[in-house]
Formats: sequence, structure tokens, C-alpha cells
Amino acid sequence: MAWYLWLVLAGLVLIAGYLAFAGYMARARRRLLDRTDLPGVPFDGARAMNEVAEGTRPGLIEDGRYWYFHCIRILGEMRLVEEGPATEDEVQDHLASLGEYHGTPPVKEKRDPLDPDGPSGIFSVKGENQPNQEWLMVVHPGMVGSGQRYDQLQRQRGRSD
Repeated sequence: MAWYLWLVLAGLVLIAGYLAFAGYMARARRRLLDRTDLPGVPFDGARAMNEVAEGTRPGLIEDGRYWYFHCIRILGEMRLVEEGPATEDEVQDHLASLGEYHGTPPVKEKRDPLDPDGPSGIFSVKGENQPNQEWLMVVHPGMVGSGQRYDQLQRQRGRSD
């Protein structure tokens, strides 16, 4: 019977050690993300794309150009590096420069039903031996300032991934 108590005690010590380590890692991750020298600012992509479609995003320009967000994922947190209007050629140039930097072309993660073969959608790229993944989210000019939520527009237009 004594061996059983030792086994239970060892299990409890193991669990306590794991919980302490997990807490330490969560605090360490938070300290890293709170550093001011990280690129960009914390970013919620879904909310931002909805703001663009609704026309409520600060600084939004509705002039018939695409609207893009250049983001980077660091330690699981999405951070906005830059955003703004762009022509189709500028979006293609941005995608090409991301591909050149990472040594691999960006992958289109989500297609836009308004422009399935064009540059609107969500692209990601991560090169070999690089810890961070970069994203380019491109909103079609027909969705910019349409007054509806982006996710609703995607459902109405037969969202394709």
C-alpha cells in the first residue's frame, strides 16, 4: 500500500511542476509580446476586414483601389506592419517582394469570390528556418466601403477557400 501512496505523491509533484512550468512559459511569452521593439502593433484581422467592408476603418480611402494589410505572426500573435490602398500592380509587387524575401512564393490561403484569380484574398508566406509567418490580406475594391460586414459579403457571394 505504501508504494501506491508514493506513486500518487510522485504524480502530484509531477503535475504541480508542469503547472508551474506552464505558468512560467505563459508569463515569459507575455513579456516577449509586450516588448516595444517588436514590429507592428497587435492586430485582429477579421475585425479590420469587417471595418474596411463597413467603411468604418480609420484612414480608409474609397477610391476604387484594393485595401491591404501586411501582418506578421510572432509567437502566435498577429501584428500589423502596414496597411493602405494599393492598385492591382502594387499588390502584385508586394506579393513578389514577400516571396523574394522569404525565398518562397506566398500561398493564397483564402480566395475572394469577387476576384478568385486576382490579388484579393489572404496570402501567407514563411521561409525555411524563419520563425515568423507573414500575411498579406487584400480586400477587393468592390468590398471596400460596401456598408456590410466582410464575412456577410463572403457568405452572400459564395465564399470559396
